[in-house]
Amino acid sequence: LTSRGAAITLEVEEHDFGTIWDFEPVTTTFPFTNTGSKTLVLTRLQAGCGCTTPIADKTVLQPGESGTITLTFDPKGKANKQDKKVTIFSNAVNSPEKAFWIRSYVNQFVDVKNKFLNLNEMTLGVPHSVEFDFTPVDPNFKIISMSGTGKHGQYISAEELEVPEGAPRRIRINVSPRMPWGAFHSQLKVKGSGDTPDGSTITHEFVV
Repeated sequence: LTSRGAAITLEVEEHDFGTIWDFEPVTTTFPFTNTGSKTLVLTRLQAGCGCTTPIADKTVLQPGESGTITLTFDPKGKANKQDKKVTIFSNAVNSPEKAFWIRSYVNQFVDVKNKFLNLNEMTLGVPHSVEFDFTPVDPNFKIISMSGTGKHGQYISAEELEVPEGAPRRIRINVSPRMPWGAFHSQLKVKGSGDTPDGSTITHEFVV
């Protein structure tokens, strides 16, 4: 049955990448067809998050013509179950806003249980510190640099602590006694290198 006007039909409406690593972007394609009787015009593709980039190989399709939307998902900074929605805006009479999904479960190259650390109340002029654990997939993950970023980044420094064998690795963040008065916001960016499960060495960053 051909509808009166343009119509969009997707071959599949969701794709599950399964388990992926957070250091490796993944790509898939969604074939679609103009199953209507008039020219189909795609006006835009909208992803639910900046980590997902959809690109259509054609934006104007005659009746019966097919095209492909290529979708790349960058899982950097993501963890666990990730469902991302993409919406196609077009002149299709059947669904002018057609949604489809990509799903994945993201394993972290460096697992940080808590990326939001609370410094609680600090006293002006008194140094302050907070610690967190991290578990890299590669036990020989080497830290290259640790730097403060964000609004008060210049007031923080960090050091890796000695831990008993078999325990998660631990970093202490130190806040300078010269910290400013009022609400304090900063991030610590940790950059290191390690081997992935397939044996290639990568540089990896994480932020708390």
